[in-house]
Amino acid sequence: MRDKILAILENSTNAVTLDDFESELDLIEVSELDALNENLKELEDASIISKTENGYTLNKTSNEEIIENEENKEELKENKEENTSTIIIDFNKDKESKNKKFNFKNINLSKKSIAIIVLIAAVALTFTMSSYAWLSATNASDKTNTITSGDLSLALKDTASLSLANSYPVKDATGLKSSPYSFSITNNGTLASSYTIYLKDNDLADGKTRIGDDKLKYSLVKDKNIYTGAKALNTLTTTDNGRVLATGTIDPNETINFDLRVWIDEAVATDSSGLSFAASINMKGEQLSLTPNEPNISAGMVPVTYDSAKGSFVKADGTVTDNWYNYTNKNWANIALINDSTYLDTLNNSPVGTSLDGSKVLGYFVWIPRMSYSYKTLPFNVRFISKTTSEDGDVVYTGSTPENFYTSGAFTFDTDLDGFYISKYEATGTASAVTSLPGVASLRSANVSTLSNAISSMTTNISSFNGDIHMAKNSEWEMAAILAESSYGINGAIEKNSNASYLTASGASTTGNTTGIYDMVGGSSEYVMGLYNGTVGNSGFTTLPDSKYYDNYDDSSLASNVFTVTKNLYNGAFTAPSAAASFIVRGDSVSDTTSSIFTMKAADGSANASYGTRIVITNK
Repeated sequence: MRDKILAILENSTNAVTLDDFESELDLIEVSELDALNENLKELEDASIISKTENGYTLNKTSNEEIIENEENKEELKENKEENTSTIIIDFNKDKESKNKKFNFKNINLSKKSIAIIVLIAAVALTFTMSSYAWLSATNASDKTNTITSGDLSLALKDTASLSLANSYPVKDATGLKSSPYSFSITNNGTLASSYTIYLKDNDLADGKTRIGDDKLKYSLVKDKNIYTGAKALNTLTTTDNGRVLATGTIDPNETINFDLRVWIDEAVATDSSGLSFAASINMKGEQLSLTPNEPNISAGMVPVTYDSAKGSFVKADGTVTDNWYNYTNKNWANIALINDSTYLDTLNNSPVGTSLDGSKVLGYFVWIPRMSYSYKTLPFNVRFISKTTSEDGDVVYTGSTPENFYTSGAFTFDTDLDGFYISKYEATGTASAVTSLPGVASLRSANVSTLSNAISSMTTNISSFNGDIHMAKNSEWEMAAILAESSYGINGAIEKNSNASYLTASGASTTGNTTGIYDMVGGSSEYVMGLYNGTVGNSGFTTLPDSKYYDNYDDSSLASNVFTVTKNLYNGAFTAPSAAASFIVRGDSVSDTTSSIFTMKAADGSANASYGTRIVITNK
């Protein structure tokens, strides 16, 4: 290669850049680029060539000077060979020291001089965290670190060492082909666990300055599938534990393998010389529970159950032991929303089992706990997860092994939620006084903006209420339907509400008992806050509300929505939203010939005598 480099320089009238060399020599592999930079460095140290701002040029030297430079080159080569086992890679700009022996490897950084220090981090093992080196110039350490507590046992193991794609800036295509750092996590416990993998900075040696994350690129591959393509390191979310590389869940006896690559961005400026980088991989795990998150109770809310003998809702003690709820037995948690502060005080001081005065109730609501789901065939596979857990599997599980789970954005509203409440019945009352009560005609014949604004104003009737009430989003409606069609719900066709007067609670619930949600099949079809490409249509909106109050879809996200796959189950109808009919409508109405919880229609947002809606409450 040395002769070819000299030939290129001899035949060029201008300075030759590194990119010119790569193109002329047709270099692709990382090892070839390493060899190029090594040869250029040796020739420069031997004063045979010079490096300028514009590239490399050939020096005009006598034969004696060339011989002397060749001797210097051999001495440098010996020095390098003596230090191949060191783990510090640095760049020294002191020309006077070029013939001294170093305790580090001297590497040219092409036209952008960047110092990269590769350090082995000490292993830190605690109850929630295990840490080990992620960059190494030595062989694989073959270390296994574990998190163990009761049924939780996670093992984090590195299987190969990692060095940067090159210690000089490279193109993404080159970085993506570099040798990866491979590591794996294994669940040796008896229950599924969530995991979060962090990339955490290590302390630098005295006098060293850290290179910015914006100057580094990374890629992560999970089980041989691309988890992230080439991305800037500064795009990762940063926490106290470090940058979040990956999150997910892992089942008992499952092993997940990762390949991490890191390289210097080719666009790094020349003023970035002398910078360093050192980091380690950390893992945090949390055992998943089959128990749903407890419902959040705020001012104005009273836990209730339905007493069939009394024919009324009664006060519950707000604990699982009273059978207020038991999702395993398909008993979902219910609350009543009270809009009379005096009556609320009276009820709070009344014994468990006290019947509620229906005239004082603004509405009844059902708790949808935070969960992840997997769908290939019915029933949906649902598992309850903690507030801090999110799973990023496929929206529709395609049959890969192991099974993957997905956490909907419905469980994020300003922050991650334990769950949310959805109205037990369709919205009832009037646009000026919205309720959600049984045996009452649903609120219909109003456009979407009127429905949305009317529901939001419900908060003004409740003393000290600290939650958020809004019109149900499409994703929130979906989660209620998915829970219904899982082992925790009715898991089958739901009897249609066929009441011609659109009275609520005239059909079956999502659990087949009094604790479930009514009117999701039949009654009125329900407008939800989900729309196509932000198109307001005839909804009455001049501008849309804050984005947290609606789901916005394009063709791609609609295609991946789970209900575009389940649309034909139970003979459900399906029409995707479009520019002409941009708002999503869920469920069949009493006048429709179909009877499926999976029915999805589209409309322009205008008032319709068969269209109502549903209410959601979120509180943190």
